[in-house]
Amino acid sequence: MSLIDKSKKHHFISQAEQKLNAINPYASNDSNMKIYSFSIKDRNNYEFSLENKKGIKISNNLKDIDIFSFDILDNSLRYNFESLFYKYESKILQNTNSLLKKISENNRNVSIEITNIFFTKFLNFIRNPHSIRKVINTFPDLKYLQPLDPIENSKFQKILTGNQPHSAYICNLYNITNKEYKDWLSIIFLLLNPVNNTGRVLIEDVVKDMFESKNNFLFVYVYTYSEKTCALSDRGFSEPITNNNSINFDFNLSSNSFIRYIFSYIDIDTSTSKDIIDVHKRMKKTVIYDPIYNDLNMLRNYNQCVAYQCFNRIYNSERECYGLTIT
Repeated sequence: MSLIDKSKKHHFISQAEQKLNAINPYASNDSNMKIYSFSIKDRNNYEFSLENKKGIKISNNLKDIDIFSFDILDNSLRYNFESLFYKYESKILQNTNSLLKKISENNRNVSIEITNIFFTKFLNFIRNPHSIRKVINTFPDLKYLQPLDPIENSKFQKILTGNQPHSAYICNLYNITNKEYKDWLSIIFLLLNPVNNTGRVLIEDVVKDMFESKNNFLFVYVYTYSEKTCALSDRGFSEPITNNNSINFDFNLSSNSFIRYIFSYIDIDTSTSKDIIDVHKRMKKTVIYDPIYNDLNMLRNYNQCVAYQCFNRIYNSERECYGLTIT
């Protein structure tokens, strides 16, 4: 995979996803698109402060200089992951709009969109610097591995020994050690590194296993709203339910929609009989999917969960956000 790139300004939540939450989504020039930013005032009481009444430019938001670079060659070239990220994030707009269009048409043939959106959002979790320690804990074994292919391994070694004059700044900014920074970059490299010459990458297998595992039920709910808005977290995701029986993710889709994935482990669910579990494991895996319209109780829950679990900011297309107190 080619990793030499000119890009220095690295977004960890793509501009495409932020634009789906823009104040002015129909701006003639994309560079003029803006979004409202809110900083935490009282996390426990869901109180936030609007930072700029005119909004902030999306092009300058949720990004850092060279955060994904691991060998600076000169003023213009560096090794980083930007071309790999773009390969996936460039499809998020198409998949999101396709899903929402099908929902509006009562078309339930949405499995491709649901899978592709989860893949991109899960990649966002991995690349988000506010989740560095969580990523390392999620993939603890990867930090000890290296590519077997000599060419790919030579690129990988640049993470360990490359010219990284920005690393001290990044570590200080996100309160991590240099080792944690390198471990995180190593995990990203290995998850996006092609497996055996197949062109397939490891993160695709991770997502495939989650979706096709016989040991869980997969529930997907898409919540859409005609008037109220859905917040976007600086972490890019939230976890609406915390328990040992399931893995749960909420992701913002657009200013008026969010999606919830629930991977529920059937062997842990003692209320389910062994016969039903055995039948389920023999069946072809299907996604249990439901679109839900204008459920304001769920929107309040979603926005408050996003607000409570964000690092220090949330974003929105309007100055008010349902379920939160904005000052």
